[in-house]
Amino acid sequence: MGGPQFLPSAYLKYAVSAEGASSPDIWGRPQDSLASIANFLRQSGWKPGLPWGMEATLPKDIAFESLHSSFADFAAHGVRRADGRPLPTSGEATLFLPSGAKGPAFLLSENYWVLKVYNNSDSYALSLGLLADRIKGEGDLRGHWPAGETFLSRTQKAEIQQLLEKLGFYKGAIDGRFGQASRDAIHAFQIKYNAPPADGYGTLDVLKRLREVAGGTIQ
Repeated sequence: MGGPQFLPSAYLKYAVSAEGASSPDIWGRPQDSLASIANFLRQSGWKPGLPWGMEATLPKDIAFESLHSSFADFAAHGVRRADGRPLPTSGEATLFLPSGAKGPAFLLSENYWVLKVYNNSDSYALSLGLLADRIKGEGDLRGHWPAGETFLSRTQKAEIQQLLEKLGFYKGAIDGRFGQASRDAIHAFQIKYNAPPADGYGTLDVLKRLREVAGGTIQ
């Protein structure tokens, strides 16, 4: 319902008036919509003062043992903010390479996952975070999306999940949708079977290597 696209239950729990009115109007008052979305994020665990994440530059060797660590640990391994500012000195982060090692890199904070509570889509959450940065006056992306990238079909993605499950790396849904669980499983496979770059990104090369290791395609 309304600007935030709340379910009725969400309206009752999160909708607030920016001016303290008893009946928030998320249909006709943008300020009430924004206040209600902010209240949703706050109640979902948003940490004030912590960015959603930031674009990062990586050292030449990205074979990290895990895509999850502290900001301090990533900094110690040579990860830097793309804009030159220092990384947060505390908190946990996730390395996200939405187009693999050849595309832009991001370090995601805990607040990124709060955005995904609102809409469980990486494309949505990443776009929202980048748009917010531009509204604040920050610069555009430094990295570039790869030209001529070949995207996997949902059938191919599902096969990757099945093969990862067969090899003991994945325990999630076989749905042809790559979320963090799929990326972590791909990354663990890349590390164990020396299939660089260890970026957690599913490609035709990853599928081919999985078939080789698992002994063929899934029937």
